[in-house]
Amino acid sequence: MTQDSRGKHTFSYIYSVTVERFPDRIIPSYSELATRSDDGSQYTSERFASTLKIYEMRHEVTGKNRPDHNAYIEAFHKSTKEDSIWQHDFQTFQEANHVICKFFHVNNVVLVVILHL
Repeated sequence: MTQDSRGKHTFSYIYSVTVERFPDRIIPSYSELATRSDDGSQYTSERFASTLKIYEMRHEVTGKNRPDHNAYIEAFHKSTKEDSIWQHDFQTFQEANHVICKFFHVNNVVLVVILHL
């Protein structure tokens, strides 16, 4: 995957998550949206920085060789593998994409709504 395609994927993901969380596309000023990442090329690109600016999101960068600083996403990746990916024998990329996107939706949107009720 090229740096440009990773950047497009990252932009698309931020957009889709933000639209799902705020369907009316009005992000309350108190929301203090943030994203945390390592300092990989897709997260230091101009496109990524401008995307964060559009959504008024803060970018938190974890320390080099410090996975403990990124524990939440590391735990999420582990859960994604154990609770979604490893539970299926995917035959196509489209099938995997559908199952993983559904898992992300449930864990990022549905559970957030339930926890805030």
